Amino acid sequence: MSNKLRDVFNKNERILKASIQFIDADSSREFAKALSAVYKDGQAVKVKGVKSMSVSIDSGISSLPISNCESVTDVIVGPSFDEIKLSLDIDGETVVFPVIRCRIDNGCIVQTKEDFIICTKLTFNENTGTAKISLKPCIERAKDIIDVLRSVKTEKALLATFFTPGINTKSELDIAFRHLDEIYSVFEKLKYVADTFEKRFVPSSINLNDLSSQRDLYELWFALKEKKAIRLDARLVETSSTSITMGKNNPIVVNHKLDITMRSTVEYSLWGETIVLHCANYLGNAIVKSIERTEDGQLKVHYGEKESEPMYISYKGFLTEEEACEEHKTMMDHKEEYVNAKTVDQYMQEY
Repeated sequence: MSNKLRDVFNKNERILKASIQFIDADSSREFAKALSAVYKDGQAVKVKGVKSMSVSIDSGISSLPISNCESVTDVIVGPSFDEIKLSLDIDGETVVFPVIRCRIDNGCIVQTKEDFIICTKLTFNENTGTAKISLKPCIERAKDIIDVLRSVKTEKALLATFFTPGINTKSELDIAFRHLDEIYSVFEKLKYVADTFEKRFVPSSINLNDLSSQRDLYELWFALKEKKAIRLDARLVETSSTSITMGKNNPIVVNHKLDITMRSTVEYSLWGETIVLHCANYLGNAIVKSIERTEDGQLKVHYGEKESEPMYISYKGFLTEEEACEEHKTMMDHKEEYVNAKTVDQYMQEY
């Protein structure tokens, strides 16, 4: 009875123990090497040559068997992580953020948990006082755009807890911050477009490597949010028209420039969603080549360009046809906005 009571009230720490039998001595040595690799780098390693495994709990007084596995074929050894909770400052609010941590040779590893949108691994070396930063956006884990934006802010606060951005713009830290800023910029604009056009973008369908969709997104942003006049990055060809609107005090004279305005619609495709923009367009540097009357009495104008001054089209975009019509009526009163318009790529470089 006394032995049983001693077992019940024993305060010794209970330890989980495992006993492993190997096929041969070489397998035992390879297992030892794997354990060394785990402790050195914190990486999980697959091992071979395990014959059997038994697991028990040792209380210091007695041992309780838990499992006994024979004919083991697939064994992976990895680091043991514990959870810690960090207090992050996000937009002036203190947020508790859990991460996991393990000890390795000469340092430790801090990682985000599996459900976090930006998979992050920070490897600290105590001997050198340095750290390695590894992050991978897993946008498909996000519920919506707001979830992505919140996660980017959280990630930046996490990095700022351990590091301070320096003046070396080529360091891993500064590269990481720039990458996060780029992701935030894309999804901030995507939220604006989604709200403006009442669209719902699913994060799992958004490929950040789709540069065409990203460019269209920025074009919509500059046109609607920034209200920029945008110059199309395309070479026009000589043509003719029987229905054009002339600028004020702009008579049609052969070999002279001709201001031409028109309305149109532009269709964009952003990660599977179609968006239509109504536009007021300005055609610049058009040179009148010839003029003729058609049989029905209309005026037909043939126009082209000088080699040194190629034709171009600049436009402003609007949500509705009515807005585009109103702009079309008065656009020549502020023609300089269209003449001085820049391409989307130029605006992006400035931005």
